[in-house]
Amino acid sequence: MTFSNIKEIIFLVDEPYLQSILGKAYTNPWFGMLFRSNTKDLYSEDLLKINRWFNTLSDNNVQVEKKLEKLLNEPYRIRGLNVGFITTMLYITNKNDFLIWFKVLHNGLRLIYPEFEYYTGKSKQYLLFNEKAKKFALEYSFEHTELDWIFSTGIPAIIKGGKRMTIKTGSL
Repeated sequence: MTFSNIKEIIFLVDEPYLQSILGKAYTNPWFGMLFRSNTKDLYSEDLLKINRWFNTLSDNNVQVEKKLEKLLNEPYRIRGLNVGFITTMLYITNKNDFLIWFKVLHNGLRLIYPEFEYYTGKSKQYLLFNEKAKKFALEYSFEHTELDWIFSTGIPAIIKGGKRMTIKTGSL
């Protein structure tokens, strides 16, 4: 893994995407600036540490919960590479088993299942989100690739009256 490879991944996720919001055309990243703004410290990290991080991420002998715990803590922790980045990388490597997860997507699923706990960003919670979201996709015949839009934009827009917005309630 090189800094050039990482920049390509970040650009792909944060690239401008043409979308229509209430009939007006916008060119914005799909989720907003998800990675570019959070990974500014990444490029000052030691390349050996970054490669060890990616090797841990791609190690199929380590359970996902353990991967998350390792990658979010020292000596593996790299500032800016949080659960959103980690789960996106897991999704890129195996979209059938792993879904992208960050607060907005969690909150979108929580609108469907209000008993679902508030977002904490903890590894155990990712496993629950991943399982519940995949069951939702299967039950309603959605592809996993459609869930990002459904949870971040679709469901909130339906519940909130057709407007795209950020969900902000309580201690979310």
